[in-house]
Amino acid sequence: MLPDVFESEYYRADVVRKIVIDGHEIAYVKATMPSSGEVEYMLTCECAYDADSGNFNPWERASCGPRSAAAYLRRWEVSRELSDKYGLQDFIDMFNPVFPYVSDELKSAIVELFERSQRNEWLGGNTNYLSGVLISDILSIHASLSVSIGDIWTCVNILEREGKLACGTGISAAWAGIIVPYDARRKRKNPKYPYLTKTVGSWTVKVFSPQTSGFEPLEWLVQVCNKAGKIHHEERIPLLYHPKWLSGAENKDEAFHATDVARLALALAEAEERIWNGSVE
Repeated sequence: MLPDVFESEYYRADVVRKIVIDGHEIAYVKATMPSSGEVEYMLTCECAYDADSGNFNPWERASCGPRSAAAYLRRWEVSRELSDKYGLQDFIDMFNPVFPYVSDELKSAIVELFERSQRNEWLGGNTNYLSGVLISDILSIHASLSVSIGDIWTCVNILEREGKLACGTGISAAWAGIIVPYDARRKRKNPKYPYLTKTVGSWTVKVFSPQTSGFEPLEWLVQVCNKAGKIHHEERIPLLYHPKWLSGAENKDEAFHATDVARLALALAEAEERIWNGSVE
C-alpha cells in the first residue's frame, strides 16, 4: 500500500488523491523539495514504491497500464462534469452560425479548467505545472465535449481579446500549449511575421498578418517603406471577426473572415494609390 506521506532527505511526497484499479494503487502526489521550496504535482502508482526498503520515488516512470487507465478515467470524469454543467454537447446553433462559432459555455469551461488547474486539482495529466498543455489535452482527447482542438485555441484567442486568459510565453521561447492569466503588458506592438511583400514603383508595401497563436494583437498591419527600409506610412486594420485556429494542413487564408480580407484589400489599394499619387514622402 502506498504511504499517505513519505519524507526523505531530498523531498516530501504527500498523496492528494488515491484511486485503485484492479487492485493497483494510483496516486496524485504533491512533491515538495525542502531545500528550494519547489513544488511539483504528478501522477504515480505503487510501481514507484519499494515495500522492502520503504523507499517511494514518485518520479518513477515505468510503464504501467493501471496508471494510464487512471489518468484517462479522471479525464473522462472531468469532461463529463463540464459537459453536464455547461451543456457542451448542444452548444452549436446551426441556424445562426457565427464565424467561427465559439459559445459562451465553451469559454466558461476553458476558464474553469484553467482555474482548477491553478488550484492544482488533478485533471487527468501527469503534472499540472504546465497547466495549459493539460487543458488542451483534456478538451481534445474527449469527444464527449464535442470540441475540436481548433475550437479550443480559437476560444483561447477570443478569451485573450476579452482580457480573461492568454497564451503563455517564456524567455527566448513561446509555448502555444500553455494558458496563463491575461496581462495586457504582454501584448507585442506589432505582429512579427510578414505574409506579403510587394514592390510598387520605388516603394515596398509590407503586410503583417495577425498571428492566430494568441501572441499578437488581432489586426492587420500595412507598412510602406522606401528602398532603405524606412517606414513612411503605416496603417492598422483591426479585425472585426475572430480568426479561426488552423492546423498545419489548412490554408492560413481560411482563418480570416471574408469581410476582414476585403477591408485589408481596400487598405492595400489605398496605400498603392498614395504611392502613385506621390502622397507618400
